[in-house]
Amino acid sequence: MLWRNAYSPRVLDGDVFPTLSVDCDLVAGGFDLRAQGEIGIWVRLFQSGDIRKRFRILLIAPAWNDASRNLAGAVFPRSLHAHLQFVEDPGEAWREALEPDRPERSFAAVVSDGAVLLGVVGPPTEEVWDQFLARAAEAQF
Repeated sequence: MLWRNAYSPRVLDGDVFPTLSVDCDLVAGGFDLRAQGEIGIWVRLFQSGDIRKRFRILLIAPAWNDASRNLAGAVFPRSLHAHLQFVEDPGEAWREALEPDRPERSFAAVVSDGAVLLGVVGPPTEEVWDQFLARAAEAQF
């Protein structure tokens, strides 16, 4: 009988992340619009009663033009448009730091003064969400 390996998100120390220029406390993001499904899990958790911090959705690509921004607007619900932030990363610094295993892979991070304190690659398990919440509660925003 074949068994599937249990899914386990990767929890990363903030040191592997490039500095962020965001006006928020939490980010969820991806390198492809197909990451929208996993990003949606993070956003629902951010909006839950457990956490009330400012958040952004980072969409990282080598270049963003009007057509790709319009497509992102069509993929994400209108209620989240104010949270979208388009990041151009020609140096691939984020992709190298996070090493996503497929285009649909998301990431999330706790951010303080542009520094990432804790990052997670992939959607969270219950244990990882508890760890994420604890780090967000400890951070000075």
